[in-house]
Amino acid sequence: MADLEADFDDIIGRRHPIGEVSVHDIVRGGSRRGISFQLTWPSETLGGHGSLTIMIAGLPVWEDSGQGITGDWTHLLRFLAVQWNQLLLAQSYPEGVTPAWPSGLRSALVGLRPALDALDIESSFAVFSRAHNLARCWSKRSRGTRALPDLWVTREGNYMILDSPPARLRWPVSDVVRTLASLGDAIAARLTLSRSHHDAVRAWESRDSISDEDAQIISLGLPPRHTRYLLGSGALTRQSRSELFRDFNEVTAAARMMGHHARPEDLRIVAGELAMLQVGDVPELDEIGAAAFDALAGRADLDRPHSEGHFLAQWLRERLHVWIPGFPADPDQLLRGWGVPIRPVNLNPAIEAISVWGANHGPAVLLNEQGLHNRSFSQQGDLSGGSRATLAHEVCHLLIDRGRSLPVVEVLGGRAPLRVEQRANAFAAEFLLPRAWAIAEYRGAADASDALDRICTRYRVTKMLAARQILNYSHEFGTALPDDDLSAFEFAIDRWDQNQRRFAEGI
Repeated sequence: MADLEADFDDIIGRRHPIGEVSVHDIVRGGSRRGISFQLTWPSETLGGHGSLTIMIAGLPVWEDSGQGITGDWTHLLRFLAVQWNQLLLAQSYPEGVTPAWPSGLRSALVGLRPALDALDIESSFAVFSRAHNLARCWSKRSRGTRALPDLWVTREGNYMILDSPPARLRWPVSDVVRTLASLGDAIAARLTLSRSHHDAVRAWESRDSISDEDAQIISLGLPPRHTRYLLGSGALTRQSRSELFRDFNEVTAAARMMGHHARPEDLRIVAGELAMLQVGDVPELDEIGAAAFDALAGRADLDRPHSEGHFLAQWLRERLHVWIPGFPADPDQLLRGWGVPIRPVNLNPAIEAISVWGANHGPAVLLNEQGLHNRSFSQQGDLSGGSRATLAHEVCHLLIDRGRSLPVVEVLGGRAPLRVEQRANAFAAEFLLPRAWAIAEYRGAADASDALDRICTRYRVTKMLAARQILNYSHEFGTALPDDDLSAFEFAIDRWDQNQRRFAEGI
């Protein structure tokens, strides 16, 4: 559960401001469980040539046979200076993909074929890599025949993702920024001794110089024309670079996560709904959320988002004393009981819901009545099975992601981080219909069709969710299903997908 680490341990070294002439041959910085570095400068020469080791969670990722990698680190200073605002503000991947780790970006882009051809894929990958892969600081000319190992740095809410396979870590943004700033300052301070590379030092000193509009374009991750139109239409308010870095504005965060679905009319609806919402006092949700956080942090054996989601769902059912087979969970009643209002809205059908919990509004859930999933047929005159799954999904975010991976808002159907969405999806399915209960209903039914009908009536879920939970149990626990039943469950899922596509074609 490295991504749940919220505190910093021993801070290594100290800052070396550019104006402070440093005579140290060895400069260390960072934190031991996060990202750290050691720069070793040769005592006989000055300039940017030296030896650098970078470690992630104590594992060396830039190292050569137990020693630091030797080279001219002026190139790294220039890279950090040019890409500084991309590293601090950007929180989205190109083409709307959401890989679990940035090193998986190319594979995620390939999955968009045939919409993207090979040239588009490589172009999108190269643009993102130039901004977020520190290994790109050395050009072919500067590195000669050597190449640095990939070291991806991308922001995800209050965390930075540090990815240099096999070393991977989610670590608080403020500590990563402090470490990278220390590294840049150390290189710049050394360069001032030799009075060389003035252009690199000046670029580093002016790295924060950027217009608010350009900062907003980077932060939203939308095409510049789209961003300027949203700002000019009044759908979005202009924010300073520092405000965008703190990421406290709920509407701006929603626009970023909605991605290309961020239409002015939708953002005006969201802004109008939020304007009517005050910050709510939710002591029970706060207490249960803190307990859920601690319970999950204590389970180091849960190494996948799906297993985390299943664990959280089982934990919450036990906490709520609803761990009785046949008892349907009610996410709508649960949220309202916690003091979280659910407000119906009409937005782009690609968006299912927007949850907000920022400093200015919420917590609350905006449930899109036009959402592709939410428009599934209602059962028993109640919320549709799709809407119940959407609300259960938001329960997970409110419990475990509020103010952490997602600082102020989450958009279901948008560009939320893949890992947190996978966890919330698994939570929703297990909370509404535990796998063990699904398989028990199936074993007591006449056939697969009868099982799906009984499950949907009893637990008020969609046939797709019921079929998936039965198949999930079968796959996880090695329970073989008859071919006819297996085909029936797969057909239920395929039919749901076809209905969703038909809905989408009408957008």
